[in-house]
Amino acid sequence: MKSVGRVGCSSEFDMHQGPGWASGAPSISRPASASTTSGTTRSPRQPPSLATSSSSARPSATTAGRSSNPASYAYDVRTGAEVWAFDPIPRSPDHPGIATWAKGERTRTGAANVWSVISADAERDMVFLPTTSPSPDFYGGERLGDNAYANSVVALRASTGAFLWGYQTVRHDLWDLDIASQPLLFSHTDAAGNSRPAVAQATKMGFVFVLDRETGESLHPVEERAVPASDIPGERAAPTQPFTKLRLIATDARPLPRWSISNEHRAGCAALLAGVRYEGIFTPPSLEGSLLFPGNDGGANWGSMAYDSGARIGYVAVNRIPTIVKLIPRKEFRAARRGRTLHGNPAELAEQGGTPYGMARTELLFDDFPCLEGPWSTLAALGLDRGEVLWERPVGKIGWRDLGPVAGNWGHFIRGGPMVTEGGVVFLATPYDHTLRAHDGATGEVLWSTVLPAGAHATPMGYRHAGTDYVVVTAGGRLTGGGRRGDHVLAFRLESGNAAP
Repeated sequence: MKSVGRVGCSSEFDMHQGPGWASGAPSISRPASASTTSGTTRSPRQPPSLATSSSSARPSATTAGRSSNPASYAYDVRTGAEVWAFDPIPRSPDHPGIATWAKGERTRTGAANVWSVISADAERDMVFLPTTSPSPDFYGGERLGDNAYANSVVALRASTGAFLWGYQTVRHDLWDLDIASQPLLFSHTDAAGNSRPAVAQATKMGFVFVLDRETGESLHPVEERAVPASDIPGERAAPTQPFTKLRLIATDARPLPRWSISNEHRAGCAALLAGVRYEGIFTPPSLEGSLLFPGNDGGANWGSMAYDSGARIGYVAVNRIPTIVKLIPRKEFRAARRGRTLHGNPAELAEQGGTPYGMARTELLFDDFPCLEGPWSTLAALGLDRGEVLWERPVGKIGWRDLGPVAGNWGHFIRGGPMVTEGGVVFLATPYDHTLRAHDGATGEVLWSTVLPAGAHATPMGYRHAGTDYVVVTAGGRLTGGGRRGDHVLAFRLESGNAAP
C-alpha cells in the first residue's frame, strides 16, 4: 500500500458539554415550531448546543436537532421545506413514550437528541435514530421514570415521520450512556438458515443489541437484571436494566483489577478511588463519588460498527477507561468549580442547572495512565447472527512512554472506528501512537501499518476510483490525553485488487 496524498485543513470543533455536545458537522437546521418545543426549558445562561447528523432516504433528508430542542427533522432535499419532526421526549399525551415519564417532568428536561449518525433503509421507507441521554446527564430527580425514547433506537417512517417502534437500551440514564454509534443495518440469518432484515446497535456499555429491523424485537436473549439503587434524595434509579447476550466488556468483577506503572502512580490511583462507590455496572452517581465502568467514553463510541456481508462479521472498537462521577450539593458547587479537581485529579464540572446538584467527573487516569488493568482499547470481531465474539485484540499503544511488552500493547483510547474492505481487511486508526493499521478480518492479525503525522480520532473511509481502491483517514485534533495535533487528510492506494472497499 502506498501513500498517494496529504492535504492540510483547518477548522474549529466545538464540544459543548451541556445537555448535549456539538459535533461540528454540517447540517440543515432552523427553529422548530412551537408545537415541537412546547414545555422545553433551558437556563438563559446556557447556550443551545447543536448535535447534528444526517441521512437521506429520498426524496427527504433527516437531520438531528439541538439538545435544548431534541427533535429530529426531515426536509425535502429539493426545496428545503420541513416534511416532519420527531421529538423523543413526550410533549403531547399521544406520544408513544408518555407512560414512561412522571407527570409533568417531561417538560423540565432536554437532550435525548441524536448526535450520532442516522441510518436509512430507503427500500422499506424507514430511518433509525440513535438517541442520547436526557438532561442533565447524572441526576434524574427532575425527570423520574424510564424516560423513553431517550437512549433508544427509534424507527420512523421516513416519508411521514410516523413512529414505528423504539427499543430502549438504558432506562432512566444516570451515566451519560447515550447511543454514540450509528445503527448498523444488516441481514440476520438464524440457525435454521432463515434471513431477516436486522439492525445492530453497539453501545457505551459494551452491550450489542441485535433487533428485527421491521418490529424492533430482539433477535438474541435479553435478560432483565437488578442493578444498584441510588442513595441520592429525590432520585429513583431504574430497578433493572436490559443485559444482552452479546457483551464486549466483563462488568461483573468487583473489585476491578488495578494496575500501576510506579509507586507514585499507584498512590495517585489509590487516592482517586478512596471512598468511591462501586457495585458493578450501573452504579448510580453519589455524593462520595461513584466509579462508572465502562465509563461514558465506552464501550463503543463515535466510531460505530463495520460489517463484512460476505464473511458475516461485524467489527467494532472497544474502550475500557472508567469514569469517576460525584454529585455536589448546589451550595458547595461554586467553590468546587473554582478548584476544577476531583480527588486531586483535573476534572470537568457541570452545573446541571435547575437541579439540587452540580457534577464533577474525571477519567480513572493518573498522569494520563490508566489505573485499571488492560487492555484499554481493543478491536473486536462479532458474529452477529449467533451473538458471539469471534476474536478480540488489543490495538494501539501509549506513544509517549514504554510500558513494556504487555501493558505497552494494551492500547489506550479510541474515538474512531473500523472500516472493512470487500476482501476482508479491517482498517483502524489509533490516536496515541498516530498509527493506521490494516488487520486480517478473520484473525485480527496486523497485516500492515503506517505512522501518521498526528493522532487519528476518525474512522477511515474507503472508495474506488478508475478501478483502483483507496483508503482515506484524517489525522489531527487532541480530544483527550496525549497525541500530536495536526490538520491532515491522508489517502492510501491499495495495491491488491482483492481488498476493495
